[in-house]
Formats: sequence, structure tokens, C-alpha cells
Amino acid sequence: MINLLPNNSKKQLKAARSNAILRRYYLLVAISATLLAAVFGVGFKVTFDQEVKYINAKQQSEAESVKYQQVRKAAEDFGKDLAAAKTILASDVRFSQLITDIASVIPPGVILGNLTLNTQESTSAPLTINARAKTYDDTVKLKNSLEASPIFENVSILSAGVGDATSAGSTSYPVTVSLSAKFSKKDNK
Repeated sequence: MINLLPNNSKKQLKAARSNAILRRYYLLVAISATLLAAVFGVGFKVTFDQEVKYINAKQQSEAESVKYQQVRKAAEDFGKDLAAAKTILASDVRFSQLITDIASVIPPGVILGNLTLNTQESTSAPLTINARAKTYDDTVKLKNSLEASPIFENVSILSAGVGDATSAGSTSYPVTVSLSAKFSKKDNK
């Protein structure tokens, strides 16, 4: 087939085809850009809405947490008490056994007047033992006996003297003695 069209018309037809193709590409790029802008716009809108939602939820939870502040403080106090109980139970001090152990090392002629055992104080704090004895020699025997026992260490006499005549047992055990002792750190089990 012979092309009888003039050259100018041929050029115009080629340009028209190129323009049609370019128009399609421009239209495709414009549609793609519009869709991309819509996707980003929707994404920004969703992100902004979620941010507002989370900020409101945070403010609500902070307002509600103020209501539970007392409960939180009570829980923290309970945790501290539980830790103290754990420490006490870990030390495994049996006061009934401790009292019988102390009574077993007291020499004859001496009676205990006052013995205060406290779980609040540390075991390294000195313990004050008040007793009554028949003679001053019995007070020294008490000190030596407590010091020789595996229960106590660093036993010292704080005071010793004749007690008042009005207290019970003052005629049989006239000498009052006050001793300071620390629990021994040796394992006595």
C-alpha cells in the first residue's frame, strides 16, 4: 500500500497519536497522584483521630487513677509489711524455743524479772535482761553463764544493786541486775 498523504498531514497524525498517548499518561499520573493523596489524607485523618482518642483515654485513665491512689498506697504498704514478714520468717526465730533456751542457761539462785523480745528491732541490737539474784556472786554467775551459752555474745552487766523492799520476791532475791547482751551470730541449729 502506498501512502499518499502529504508529509505535513503525516506529521500531524503522529503528533496527534503522541498527544493521545501523553494525555493518557498525564491522566494516569493525575489519577495515581489523586489516589495517593487520598490514601495519605485518609492515613493522616485516621492517625489524627487515633491520637485524639488515645489522648482522651489517657486523660480519663489519669483521672480514674486518682480515685485509686489510696488503694495503690495501701497495696504499697501491704507490700512493705509482706517484705517485713518475709524477713521475720526468714530469720526463723522461735520465741518459745528461745525462752526455754534462755531459761536453761540461768544458774540457780537467779530468776528473770523482765525479758522483752521484739521482732521490730534488728537481731544485732542489744537486748536488756532484768533479773533478780540471791547474791552478787549469782549475778556474776548469770553473766558468765549467758556469755558461755551459744545464744548470746557481748554480755555485760549494766547495773546491779539491792532492790526495793516493796517488790515481789525482794526478800528471797534481794539483788537486782540488769544485763545487756547481743544475740549470737553463730548458727545454733
